[in-house]
Amino acid sequence: MKPDTLRRYAFIETRLLWGGGFTAQELGNAFGLSRQSAQAVVDDYRTLHPANISLNRSTRRQEAGASFRAAYVRDGSGALLDYLRGQSLVSHYMSEEVWSEIPFTDADRLTRSKVPNDTVRLLITALYRRCSVGVVYQSEKRHTNRVISPNRMVFADNRYHLRAYCHADHFYGDFVLSRILSVHMGSTNEWVSGEGDDTWHSYETLRFTINPALPQAMRTALAHDYHIRTDGIYKIKSSSALSHYVARQMTRFHTIVQQPLWIQL
Repeated sequence: MKPDTLRRYAFIETRLLWGGGFTAQELGNAFGLSRQSAQAVVDDYRTLHPANISLNRSTRRQEAGASFRAAYVRDGSGALLDYLRGQSLVSHYMSEEVWSEIPFTDADRLTRSKVPNDTVRLLITALYRRCSVGVVYQSEKRHTNRVISPNRMVFADNRYHLRAYCHADHFYGDFVLSRILSVHMGSTNEWVSGEGDDTWHSYETLRFTINPALPQAMRTALAHDYHIRTDGIYKIKSSSALSHYVARQMTRFHTIVQQPLWIQL
């Protein structure tokens, strides 16, 4: 299926699932289609998924069928909110309105550390080309020269990291992008893939409970926020490589109550 068709079907399912339905005109406006072309997209979708869509003749809107099952989007509310956040970030890059049409502001974006354009340009190039690069890295303890094989980007602790293999110390680790002082292409070291990154490919379940020292109203609010079960335990399944970020985020010190909100078990 063509990417344009997938995006149009995703629009249809998003509006059916979350937006109370849509009209062919709204679909056309979102993708620059004539009403006739938009109606053809609706008809094609209906042919593929007849149980998902029903025309409300009184409002002339397409609505979700009684047995709707999404085929092109995930149906969880968390996935929708992540998508809306992602689209707000896309609009900062592409300078265009997104078809979600939902106002969304990402305040965390305002507080991120800064990364030089040249650093990002060369690291992204290395990721595309699958080649190793030389870097000068400023850790919290020392200033080092390394050769690394970039494998993937990671966003954690409200900053960007590069997951990479370090040829000098023979380990897979996270390198904070803002601490990479310079990048040098042309390394003769053969690129090492992330297939051998056992920590990344292994998973663990982290367990947390609400801090019993918190005021009762705050504990009640947190239990509601996270849908805490009767046993009082909140579980998060995470890659072992990311577990320390997850634990740090959950147990961070809350400045208002002067203590952490969660206790790791």
